[in-house]
Amino acid sequence: MSAGRRVPPTPNIKVRAWFTNSPQYCKAIWSMAVAQHQFYLDKRNCRQNQSLQINDLVRELSNSSITLTIDNAASNGSLSRSNSGNEK
Repeated sequence: MSAGRRVPPTPNIKVRAWFTNSPQYCKAIWSMAVAQHQFYLDKRNCRQNQSLQINDLVRELSNSSITLTIDNAASNGSLSRSNSGNEK
């Protein structure tokens, strides 16, 4: 393997084969597999959306606390921003 070329890792793929005597059983197994996969996708999307909502809440609370600090400092006559990160 050369240093300039990377080989992507192979995915972990599992293949399951089902054999039935009737088309009704085959359709039932297939329908259950599709429903299970859809459940997995919905659960994953729900967790991602929940994570985004928590991050938005944290960002909103951080902005609110900075605004409160600025408003409070302005009413006291001194305008200094806390948590600025540009302090020397």
